[in-house]
Amino acid sequence: MLTVLSAKNKVEFVDGSAREPSKTNKMYLAWCRCNNMVISWIVHSISTSIRKIILWIDKDGEVWRDLK
Repeated sequence: MLTVLSAKNKVEFVDGSAREPSKTNKMYLAWCRCNNMVISWIVHSISTSIRKIILWIDKDGEVWRDLK
């Protein structure tokens, strides 16, 4: 998974260095799109039984920490 995230330049979304901007920040919507994309990649790369446990989490870094 880290290989995919690195290739797509998205590791910072799971290691915590890409912090969520405030909702008034012009980059907020772009951050949300990237966050959702990373969550989708993670969710679709794990088994169904594990997927059920993390589906309620809405931040990719939290998903990553829970899976660790």
